[in-house]
Amino acid sequence: MPRPLIVIALEDEADVINPKFQTLITGVGKVNATRALTAKLEQCRAQDAMPPYVLNVGSCGGHQVPLHQILPVASFLQADMDVSALGFAIGQTPFEDEPSPLLPSFDLARTTIADRLPAPLACRTADHFVTKPPIDTPCLFDMEAYALAHVCRAYNLPFAALKYVTDNADGEAADTWQTNVAACKAGLTQLLKDLDT
Repeated sequence: MPRPLIVIALEDEADVINPKFQTLITGVGKVNATRALTAKLEQCRAQDAMPPYVLNVGSCGGHQVPLHQILPVASFLQADMDVSALGFAIGQTPFEDEPSPLLPSFDLARTTIADRLPAPLACRTADHFVTKPPIDTPCLFDMEAYALAHVCRAYNLPFAALKYVTDNADGEAADTWQTNVAACKAGLTQLLKDLDT
């Protein structure tokens, strides 16, 4: 039976040592994430071995969120998309029927780690490292999750994400991320070791 797929941008963010899962390292950013996941799913489809669900894990910036938390993602917004001059909402791609934001389609409450997870937060995905949050409400910032959610929607695959807060998405975010990425790897590796559905 095909195993669920864990998707990570960088090896520095997590190790998947749980044999119940397969792993994909995509590289950083929406383009790399889209390319790598699409290629993997096409390979799976050719082998008639599509994963039952896809789970993205990795680091993120958090605005008004304590560091070193692992949070489920409540929604995925493509924060780079701004066609508001034509009347579209921020994050809405013009002239397509996709909802914005996208919502997770795999229920992490079904898993063995559900009791360890705090309330989910929205995640804004963009191809830049956030050092000045554009909003004043609690939020997560990453560089891949929306793209992965979009690909999974196209393949009708359940998708969810767990993010480790490594920095405050502020002027010190780059230094803080580098300081905390090892803790991110340790925390996510332990969580994935215990994950089951």
